[in-house]
Amino acid sequence: MADSLSILLSFLSHLRLLGLPHRVSQSRESCITVEVFPLRERWEIDFFEDGSVEADQFVPLGDPIGVSDLAALVKRLSSGEGDAL
Repeated sequence: MADSLSILLSFLSHLRLLGLPHRVSQSRESCITVEVFPLRERWEIDFFEDGSVEADQFVPLGDPIGVSDLAALVKRLSSGEGDAL
């Protein structure tokens, strides 16, 4: 547990030094999640009690969508047509 906490605290220190906006939360009992918000991206990094780390990176596929595209996207999601993109 001490090693996993050291890893998490070191990572948070690096984010602060770099000035990257981030948020810390806990959605699962066994891990702490750090969301990082670099320009036009979002990262989710899970720090587990056993010292393991999992990360996901979300990047845009193209240009931002407009209002009409947003309405179509919401309609598509609500109709159960599968993935949004």
